[in-house]
Amino acid sequence: MIGIIIIFSDEIFNFSLANGTHVGLFLALLGTFSASTGNMVHQRNLNNNFSLIPTLAYAMLYGSLVTLLITQIKGTELLFEYSFSYIASLAYLSIVGSIFAFIFYLRLLEKVGAGRAGYVGVVMPVLALLISTVFENLEWQQDLIIGLPILIIGAVLVINQKIKPAK
Repeated sequence: MIGIIIIFSDEIFNFSLANGTHVGLFLALLGTFSASTGNMVHQRNLNNNFSLIPTLAYAMLYGSLVTLLITQIKGTELLFEYSFSYIASLAYLSIVGSIFAFIFYLRLLEKVGAGRAGYVGVVMPVLALLISTVFENLEWQQDLIIGLPILIIGAVLVINQKIKPAK
């Protein structure tokens, strides 16, 4: 938590309802809650011997239908571009970025458990910062230089904890 507070100190200490930051914070908390709930549902499905692929297919179908329903309620126009780059990127995101990514992540959940697999959430921002540094010329300020190592050290300490058996 200390690393996160250091990294996001400007956003935390300059928080205001006037600039819409609260919407982003709410969505981030909702996303974290949804991801954690999904981890627990998968663990329950695993304990009940549900097959991964059909379960994942139904979940993706339901998610797609809910998204379609929301777009229709909001009156958003559905657009499709018939260009190679659009279709190729859509296929890549659908197959590799969704199907394979979820299968690999859910297999990780099965191997290490929901608690440890949740630390993918710590690794992803680190990767995002590195990618932003390379491709977007992110300038590392003091808060990133100090906060990121603290965040990584904290995550490693938590991951390497010995789990105590329940009494």
